[in-house]
Amino acid sequence: MFFQNPEAIRFYEPDKPYGCFSNLSPHPIELDGHCWPTSEHYYQSRKFMETEYQLLIKNLEDPVDAWRMTRKMAEKVRADWDELKEVFMKKVLLAKALQHKIVRETLRSTQNLPIIEEAADDPYWGTGEDGKGKNRLGVLWMEVREMMPEYFPMKNVDFHSDIILENQRVRIRPITISDAELLEPVVLASPNLTPYSPTPIHNLEDLIQNIEVSLLGKQNGNHYPFIIFDKHTNQYAGCTSFGNISNKDRRLEIGWTWLGNVFQRTGLNRHCKFLLLSYAFEELEFERVELKTDARNHKSRTAIEAIGAKYEGALRSHTLMSDGYRRDTVYYSILKEEWPTVKSTVFAGYE
Repeated sequence: MFFQNPEAIRFYEPDKPYGCFSNLSPHPIELDGHCWPTSEHYYQSRKFMETEYQLLIKNLEDPVDAWRMTRKMAEKVRADWDELKEVFMKKVLLAKALQHKIVRETLRSTQNLPIIEEAADDPYWGTGEDGKGKNRLGVLWMEVREMMPEYFPMKNVDFHSDIILENQRVRIRPITISDAELLEPVVLASPNLTPYSPTPIHNLEDLIQNIEVSLLGKQNGNHYPFIIFDKHTNQYAGCTSFGNISNKDRRLEIGWTWLGNVFQRTGLNRHCKFLLLSYAFEELEFERVELKTDARNHKSRTAIEAIGAKYEGALRSHTLMSDGYRRDTVYYSILKEEWPTVKSTVFAGYE
């Protein structure tokens, strides 16, 4: 029985974790031509056929008062209520999820775990005092969860479409093999461009090979490379990528980034990171973005930490470099729930 599952999602009070699943949570709902202060208001109002009673309940300030009023009006409850109560409950739960992003995201975060309303005083909608209740509210939330992909399908990285990201400073578009000619002057003007990369770029031949490998990754469905255009100088400046993409696990890595020497420390890279992170978290709704670099690359590590990424650790002797050295690779990440704070602080004004 899922009541004994230690990983089950449990809720009851609206101001506690997963409280948005409570019918008392303050999430207004537009339904049947009216705005209901809570799902409890709507559910209790459906016990009556008469509009005047429905509106009387809707206008109550406290959802608990809505529950109390229907108890006082028990003799007026519609005769078919027992047959219809779960229909109306599921209807309002679905509306709540569709109309409130926080409810959808919380519901999605439960994955496939059981959802349980720990209501000791309600053996029908909750667990009941003995913990053996029907938990019908939790069951209906699980049914609504199964319906979410129909209304809000998961967005995946589409390797066959052109992802173009742009703001007032930079334009990032998919790279093509012909772009090597546009980037050759940047490479030639930037000696020692990628000293910490396993595949250094010194000339046009290196550049073409680097782009070919990136495009092969795109063809294989795990890498999406971009070219960077600096609007301030009206010049192409370098490259960056989404990589190690896992649509299933809702994560990707941002990296394989290089900028010509004259574009470094100009703010261009941070604008790129803002656009890439925004797309990953807000458009794709991914759960995790990873960044990594050579442990010796203190410049890169400082830049990664400056955008709010959290250090996760080092993989020793992780990657073979072109000179035969085996580098240690340090990993960082930003999680979806951390993004709003990072966006409003680190990237304030970047919209």
